[in-house]
Amino acid sequence: KVRQLRFQQSLWLFKIQQMLDKDFEIIAKTFMGLEQVLATEIQQLGGREVRVLKRSVSFKGDIGTVYKANLKLRTALSVLVNIRTFRAHDQKGYSKGLSEIAWEDLFDVEKTISVSAIVNNDMFDNTMYAALLVKDAIVDRFREKVGTRPSVSKISPDIKVNVHMNAKNIVSVNLDSSGMPLFKRGYKTGIGAAPINEVLAAGIIQLTGWDKRMPLLDPMCGSGTLLIEAALYAGNIPPGIFRSEFAFKNWKGFDKELFTTIKQGLLERCTDPDAKLVGFDIERETLDKAIENSENAALEDFIELKEKDFFTSSKDITGRQWIIFNPPYNKRIGTEPDFYKEIGDTLKQKYPNSNVWFISADLDGIKNVGLRAARRIPLMNGDLDCRLVNYDI
Repeated sequence: KVRQLRFQQSLWLFKIQQMLDKDFEIIAKTFMGLEQVLATEIQQLGGREVRVLKRSVSFKGDIGTVYKANLKLRTALSVLVNIRTFRAHDQKGYSKGLSEIAWEDLFDVEKTISVSAIVNNDMFDNTMYAALLVKDAIVDRFREKVGTRPSVSKISPDIKVNVHMNAKNIVSVNLDSSGMPLFKRGYKTGIGAAPINEVLAAGIIQLTGWDKRMPLLDPMCGSGTLLIEAALYAGNIPPGIFRSEFAFKNWKGFDKELFTTIKQGLLERCTDPDAKLVGFDIERETLDKAIENSENAALEDFIELKEKDFFTSSKDITGRQWIIFNPPYNKRIGTEPDFYKEIGDTLKQKYPNSNVWFISADLDGIKNVGLRAARRIPLMNGDLDCRLVNYDI
């Protein structure tokens, strides 16, 4: 019995080492409009065979790449790792393909699970049933191999399984290595009335072409997300560094030593942001939230926050300046009909020699700015159809 147990342990360790050494098919999810930005980040990360997809980017890499992607990617919402791809001609074949996966080699039975499914064909009337079959395959496999089954958790699962079936009946089974979405950086405790998503903010900053050194102003900074993401970008600070939890830590074979080495290596490349970063907000309570968040990110020494009305302000530096902001949208916070006209007038009269970018879902409001837009980039902010517009003042 002892020899048999040792053999089983050796076999398990061999399987885990194979998993650690192999190349994975990896998919990083993002917002519509940020795919190319994310692809560039992945290439810089060392991902191979990078392909831009709809709201996602696929690439290849080893387990170290998975760890690094979760820590370093600024415009990824989640990082999925493919564990099996197969063709299913019917529901029976779908269930059979799922039951053949050695789930017991991937995580312990004590871990809680959740399952999501996306089906782009008519094999299933609804995706909930497709997800239910995934769950059944997992628990039945554990009962057969281990003698008991994992529990399901919808709130904070240890293991998240994602299944996608396309129109050609190709089933892709993935483990979500991130767990909580990656926009939940961990520094934001103060939230304004209409906060911008951290991933979207990071993507906007890169889309503007900001060089990390040019003075940057957010004249309607809210809870400070754009400025904090700009400071992280300028200082080469990994956005995932504030998080302690990632789903891959719950996988069998999690290499704590490798993860610590990667994390330490990324920290050693961090620098102090040297750009002048300034934010205005007219409401003291909102500004206090921005201050709180910048302190949580240990960036309060690099971001200057002022209680100020943008419409009564003026440029107070010489030379070129970047302005990036997220003004209120009618769909989120009520604004006056001439609000966007005031934005245009203030920029034109008081902010010369500025490269201005802002995002808005108020497409009619943008028309009232009264300035000729140099660029208009379609983006999504949650379910809001937005434009990132650029004016060269």
